[in-house]
Amino acid sequence: MFCKECGFKLQDDSKFCPQCGAKQELPSHVESLEPKPKQAKKKTEVLPLENEGTTACDESAEEALPPAKTSWKKSKVIQFAIAAFFAVVIINQLTSSAEPPLFTHEQICVAAISAEFNVTTYAISSTKQGSGNFHISYNEFTDSGETDGKYWDYLCKVNGSRVVWAAPGGRWRDNYDYDSEIRYSVDVNIGQLTIRRKWPDGSVNKNDFGYRQLTGKRLKSLNGVKFDAITG
Repeated sequence: MFCKECGFKLQDDSKFCPQCGAKQELPSHVESLEPKPKQAKKKTEVLPLENEGTTACDESAEEALPPAKTSWKKSKVIQFAIAAFFAVVIINQLTSSAEPPLFTHEQICVAAISAEFNVTTYAISSTKQGSGNFHISYNEFTDSGETDGKYWDYLCKVNGSRVVWAAPGGRWRDNYDYDSEIRYSVDVNIGQLTIRRKWPDGSVNKNDFGYRQLTGKRLKSLNGVKFDAITG
């Protein structure tokens, strides 16, 4: 390279001319050879948070953690609640469908219809239908013991200690603002079934039926205890 002032030949990396002392501008390819100063690395300062001395890094780390196992506990609680619900439903169904000692639901329906319509149990016929319902029918008889040709039939079911009946195609008589509420109870000590009818005006009627009257059999013993006198 040459001095731009006097034309003296210079070294490629000369900054001043030794002949005239003029400052020289280095070519761009020479400047690129000069080492560049190293830049200091910026340090990330971790600042303490106001609450409990936790740092921002701690907070971000906590956010990255997996959620607590609360969903597992909730699912277990929901499963337990569903299981308990179905257990109560099944127990209620078993309780309502369980027959009392001595008498079947069919015999209880016969007694209830006998009490409701004041007809002897010996004139009543019964057959079991689906869904725990029973078909109860009878012919009316005159005082001389002859039928008058009138035929009556009803549907009947036992729900817990209640007995409900309906005419074919009609409603179930379970509106106790208008219908009689029919309940039954069993006295195992004497082998007796009692039908209790409560009317909307508060009046109550009771009818007792013996074991032999409803089953056609004489009850000789119950749970190993012999009976000397049997009702009905």
